[in-house]
Amino acid sequence: MAERSFRLLHAGDFHLEQPAHGLTDAPDHLRSLLLELPYRAAERVFDLAISERVDFVVLAGDLLDASLAGPHGPKFLCEQFERLALRGVSVYWSSSGLDAAERWPHGCRLPDNVHRLVRNRQEACVFENDGQPMAWITIPPHETFERPRLRGIPLEREELRHIVVAHGEYVPFDLDEKVDYWALGGKHQRETVRDSDSVAHYAGTTQGRSFAEPGVHGCTLVQITSFAPPRLSFLPTSALVWHDLTLEVDETTTRERLERLLRERTAALAVAQPERDQFIRWTVHGSGPLLRRLRHGTLAADLVGTLREQFGRTRPAVWTESLRVRAADVIGTTSEEDTLLGAYLRELRTYRFDTEQPLDLREYLPEGRTPDALGDAAWHDSDQPRTALLEEAAALGIDLLSEPEDLP
Repeated sequence: MAERSFRLLHAGDFHLEQPAHGLTDAPDHLRSLLLELPYRAAERVFDLAISERVDFVVLAGDLLDASLAGPHGPKFLCEQFERLALRGVSVYWSSSGLDAAERWPHGCRLPDNVHRLVRNRQEACVFENDGQPMAWITIPPHETFERPRLRGIPLEREELRHIVVAHGEYVPFDLDEKVDYWALGGKHQRETVRDSDSVAHYAGTTQGRSFAEPGVHGCTLVQITSFAPPRLSFLPTSALVWHDLTLEVDETTTRERLERLLRERTAALAVAQPERDQFIRWTVHGSGPLLRRLRHGTLAADLVGTLREQFGRTRPAVWTESLRVRAADVIGTTSEEDTLLGAYLRELRTYRFDTEQPLDLREYLPEGRTPDALGDAAWHDSDQPRTALLEEAAALGIDLLSEPEDLP
């Protein structure tokens, strides 16, 4: 069999309908970026498809919820598809429930280079290069799946590579090893679930939208040849990178040393990612009097302001969103005090270790208030994280019950 090689770009989970979220403060000079994040990252996918001269693109679902994205979302995708059409690059799009074919606006016609791989419709698309069949692209095939035909002749697996584009939760047991490459979508973190002659890979989302999706996201360049397993290369697309970082202090840590550590680490991030804006949320943990000063007073706000002024006003910016103290560490330094605050913390500790005691404050609310939002907040639902809730309650108690003279 002659050598047949080609390159494809695997991407998905654009979620064009979801801008950045979860911020306590959005600076004016970065607001347009935060609103346009998913579009900028998705456009980078198509830029890379062109610059890398790929043979085709596979999209593994969750590109957009057209009902939430509005007219701009479908229009944007069609414009990007047209860019590829001008260069003869086909797109194979396997939908999820979010971007199913029936949810696409009727008045927005997709270019001819876009092939929808529709659920429950066992169709195969054949990719050809100069009239030579190279690969067939499908959704997950059923046992009765009929191999595609080209010019009336059935195509056998030995003649070309098989690529499946699918959205959902998959484990190696679910994946047919006869498929050369499984282009998977539905997970926002990049992951290869099988790496052998048959490769199964999640490209991940193209852009994190909050601190829950830290780091650089992107798409995957896949090189496929006749005599070797598919070879994967990560291509970054993030327009903004989220960082959830920690710093440890101890009894000897001074304000000056903490500020120096914050500056050094922020500067290092600016050097490491000079082409992208970045957001940082700092959490300070450890022990010592500095923890109380950070929780109670202006020290944390002063440090955040200093970092924003030095690193957050440039472009690209490294913006410090917040600086917090891990509640559990503050509690440990205060719970043994013979004060009202100490007694409050010791009482909370009993609830933490005795999980059978209900967290229900509704009896203390004015009569008739329990059905509203305040009533819902006054009791603990078993699905919520009990320990984290108690730690935050303890930290709030420290803020409210500490006297100014208590602070170092």
